[in-house]
Amino acid sequence: MGWCARTRSLDRRILLLDPERHAGLAVVPMLWDVDEAVEEIRWAHSNGLKDSMIPTQWGQFDSYSHPKYDPVWRVCEDLRMVLNIHCGAAPMEDYGDGVGMMGSYISEVAFFAVRPITFMIWGGVFERFPGLEVMVTEATSVWVPEYLSLLDFRYEDTPYSSKLGDYISNRTMTCPVDFGS
Repeated sequence: MGWCARTRSLDRRILLLDPERHAGLAVVPMLWDVDEAVEEIRWAHSNGLKDSMIPTQWGQFDSYSHPKYDPVWRVCEDLRMVLNIHCGAAPMEDYGDGVGMMGSYISEVAFFAVRPITFMIWGGVFERFPGLEVMVTEATSVWVPEYLSLLDFRYEDTPYSSKLGDYISNRTMTCPVDFGS
């Protein structure tokens, strides 16, 4: 995670330019080393950064439903650091470069941004860390009503204390970039 340390001075300088206008965001590659990720989040918080961004895709690593990530969820909950999941990551090799590639990608991009939350919900992360907050950024918000309905429909088959859609309604925010009127 040496690259995180290299970006720290730049982040700090930008924040100091206008602290009322800029809110720092720590990029936390937690998939490789959970303990180091926790330390990076603590450093970010102590240096004025407000949120942290985690990878949208985990590839060959364990999904976000795995309890090994609990220390990350715990420190974010304790420090009130919102977890950001940014759209854009997708298995680009699936799209190729033919006709319709960009349209297919744009149609699916919200799915990949919401996928981490799906694993977190079904893996009980929000049960174990009820104060954890997540923000999905730039993935539009058109997916929210249908996703809430789907989760509420599937709720009957879970041991959780809340309806699944409530996790989204109460602990998740969207920062959409919705184009059009």
